[in-house]
Amino acid sequence: MNSLKIRDLSYKYPSAAEPIFNAINLDIEEGWSAITGVNGSGKSTLLKLILKELKSEKGMITGNDLVVYCAQSTEFAPTELEEFMSTYTKEAFKIRDLLGIEDEWFGAWDVLSHGERKRLQLAVALSSHSDVLMVDEPTNHLDQKSQAIVIEGSKVIRVSVFW
Repeated sequence: MNSLKIRDLSYKYPSAAEPIFNAINLDIEEGWSAITGVNGSGKSTLLKLILKELKSEKGMITGNDLVVYCAQSTEFAPTELEEFMSTYTKEAFKIRDLLGIEDEWFGAWDVLSHGERKRLQLAVALSSHSDVLMVDEPTNHLDQKSQAIVIEGSKVIRVSVFW
C-alpha cells in the first residue's frame, strides 16, 4: 500500500441537518499516523467510512481494501487470538517480545487485566498483515510502561494507520 486517500468526502447522519464532513481530503502515507479530535468531532464516523461500515454521500476512499480494526473495548478476545497463539513464526515471536506478552496469558482472557488484554488485541492486529491498521484508543487501559511498549512496538512493526 502506498497510501490511504480520501477525496472530496462528505457524510451526513440521517437525522442531522448538516453534514459532519463536507468535501474533506486526506492522504495518510505508510507509517505512524494519528487522527485526534474532541468527542463528537467525527473520528469514529471517519473510521467507519474507511472500514466501509458506512457509505459516504459523496467522495471516494482508496487504499482501504485490506483494513484491520482493533476495538477500543477489551471485553471480548479477538477472533484471531487462537490462531495467533498457535503461530510460531519469527514475526509472531517478535510481536510477542515487543509487546511483552507472556505465554501464560494465552487461554486466560477472563483473568487478564484490561492492559494485558489490550496488548493481546494489538498483537493480533499487528500480525494481520493489513494494508491499514486502525486502532481505536490504542493506549486505553494501559499504564505508562505499557503505553511506551505499544508506541515503541508500533514503530518497529509496519503500521499504516494508528488511531
